[in-house]
Amino acid sequence: MPGEGTSFLDVINTKVGKIAAVITGIVALLAAVTQLTVGLQKIVEVVRPPKTVAQKDCLELKLGVQPTTVSVGKWRAVQFDLTGRNACNETLPVYVAFKSLSATMRIEPFKSLDQATCRIDDSDCWENVMLDRGKPVQWRLTAPRLTQLSPLLDPEPMDVNWIVYKAGTKEQLRLGKIPITVLRDAVP
Repeated sequence: MPGEGTSFLDVINTKVGKIAAVITGIVALLAAVTQLTVGLQKIVEVVRPPKTVAQKDCLELKLGVQPTTVSVGKWRAVQFDLTGRNACNETLPVYVAFKSLSATMRIEPFKSLDQATCRIDDSDCWENVMLDRGKPVQWRLTAPRLTQLSPLLDPEPMDVNWIVYKAGTKEQLRLGKIPITVLRDAVP
């Protein structure tokens, strides 16, 4: 029974308002939990090492890097050479993607695509090539971009993961890790 001076509609409106406030609070809480989950997934993706894959036995590849110690300003001079042999029974369309395991630096595709939309397994973001069957592989890759996120230690060790993907299927064919030491640029 409504109290004196309040109508039945006032009581109903008050209860509906309280229910709406509770529902709004629950939706806001769910949205916050979703954002937190997405953020944690991104952190885990950056921090965890790449998963192991069943590599093609017929594809023998290694990545050589020279020099392995370089200043930030000389990064574009680093040479990434993929060598080996494609002993598979097929010509393989491939691309090589890079990912750094560093809190102070990030490796990005050299292509000038929108970095927010580039994923490590996106062939449009990385350099592509055909590996002819039965032939040696000698491929000098374009150096990926190095983006400094925060001040560097001097020297700053960084592990660079490299993954050879089969273009089209995104199947991981080979992967490895190269240690590189990055130095701060000299101040004139």
